[in-house]
Amino acid sequence: KLVTLSAGQTDLCHLSCKAEATDQDFVQNIKQALDILFALPNIIIQVVSPIDPSLIQSALHRPLSCQFLTRHLCPCVSSGSAKPRAQFLSDLTSYRQGLANLISSGRYEGRTNAAVMLQRGLEHLSLPRDKGLSLSLLGLPDISLLPDLSFLAPDCSHPSQKLHAKMAEIIWNGLFGSNSTMESSDVSLRCPSSEDPYFVLDNVVKSK
Repeated sequence: KLVTLSAGQTDLCHLSCKAEATDQDFVQNIKQALDILFALPNIIIQVVSPIDPSLIQSALHRPLSCQFLTRHLCPCVSSGSAKPRAQFLSDLTSYRQGLANLISSGRYEGRTNAAVMLQRGLEHLSLPRDKGLSLSLLGLPDISLLPDLSFLAPDCSHPSQKLHAKMAEIIWNGLFGSNSTMESSDVSLRCPSSEDPYFVLDNVVKSK
């Protein structure tokens, strides 16, 4: 069984700006979930490190409807209770590091038919620039400053099918040790070879 656990974005959007919520609470909840899943036989659990929910802030040209919705869907980024961006990014780093420390702690080692791995490929996720909105300056290459909204759902807070596809490719390729990112020009699904058909896992026998 291959189980993908993606968490953190909602906590960052709704809880990180509240004094009673901490990154330790988030990691503790993930720990409880992993403890249950890791007890199952023949299982690989890939934990996806959270993306940056504040990416939407770079879309200055998003519709008014999106600006209204994001205040409710991610208040810790877009509402009056939002933290300064530098502080929010510091919280994001703490969430990511807490996950990394948990998974590398040795708690989920020692079994030959179960493994937990951390997928960090989406940590550097960014929205491609909209070339249709580029600026043309005499004697200089065109400059694209605004993100392409076609990579976002109508609420501007969730990925569109287009971005979901790219994210899935990055996560899949990460199972085989690839460092693909959104900026990679050759992001495409990797097919394992017959010589090396295994997922790249640490501290466990190879699995296919």
